[in-house]
Amino acid sequence: VGTCCYMLLDYSKTSYYYKKAYDRFLEIGIIDSEFEDKLLYNLALCSSMMENYNDALMYIERLESIASVSKPGVFTNLILKANVFMKVNRTEEALNIYKEVLNNDIKYLYIVQNNIAVAFMNLGRLDESIEFFTKSINNQLQSLSPDTTISLIKLAEVYYKEKKYEEALNFYRYGLDNTIKFKQLDKLIQCYENIYKVCMEMSKISKFDFYYKSIEGLYDVLSFDEEQLKKMKLLEHNYISDINN
Repeated sequence: VGTCCYMLLDYSKTSYYYKKAYDRFLEIGIIDSEFEDKLLYNLALCSSMMENYNDALMYIERLESIASVSKPGVFTNLILKANVFMKVNRTEEALNIYKEVLNNDIKYLYIVQNNIAVAFMNLGRLDESIEFFTKSINNQLQSLSPDTTISLIKLAEVYYKEKKYEEALNFYRYGLDNTIKFKQLDKLIQCYENIYKVCMEMSKISKFDFYYKSIEGLYDVLSFDEEQLKKMKLLEHNYISDINN
């Protein structure tokens, strides 16, 4: 039942049913460490999704006290712990864990590389951030996914902070292409807004013309909701006003 609630994105009910399951597990005294690991991990994950980070860390610590370091899931547990540390601004500790995980053969390496890049960005270490965003994106090029959009936008943000506007513009453009491919409409609007911002920073608002011309065609193929349409129309209005001035 807890797993069904999780798939329905109802994390409160998910947590409720997993807690009942774990209490029952302890009450009966079942000896099944793999099942206990799974319960504790999911309780930690749910707590994190609900932003109950103290509870998440409590479950992770309990999990670490019983989990064998030789178990395959140990790296998944560590990544979750590092993710929670990132949420509570324990960035250096998170970075150390990500680096520890990075030295092992893990699935979804690009996610860990992306998280390391974000950690470096939060610490103001922008050159190292660019290095790991680039590694993450290179690992995704063989099989582009919605996650790739996030990495592209983050890398563009770092270049923007470094005042490397041409590079920022290029990666926002790549991100825009990916949002259209995967119909990530909120991210698509974010890319358009950021491309506009970069063009303004470069005092080359006419450069936005290429992106502006492609907006109209999107309305016929993508289903924007009312709020998204409002944002797109505002962006168009601002562009037209600036180009006329």
